[in-house]
Amino acid sequence: MDKRIIDQAEGLRRLLAGRASRIVAVTGGPVGVGCTTTVVNVAAALTALGKDVLVVDERADVHSAAATLAGAWLRDGERT
Repeated sequence: MDKRIIDQAEGLRRLLAGRASRIVAVTGGPVGVGCTTTVVNVAAALTALGKDVLVVDERADVHSAAATLAGAWLRDGERT
């Protein structure tokens, strides 16, 4: 196996050692029901409590969590 892959796995094990990890999943329906807003607010609240947070969003368009966090909800002067 490639040494870099082994090194990455070891680094992840060290990062997670001694910490209880939890996974929170938020699912929803069509665009506009508030899933991204919910996820961003939960992530912000957990971060404010000193927790490490990773947000993974399966959407790759202007309605994604990444776009929301980056302020990309404005395009051409209008809300998308």
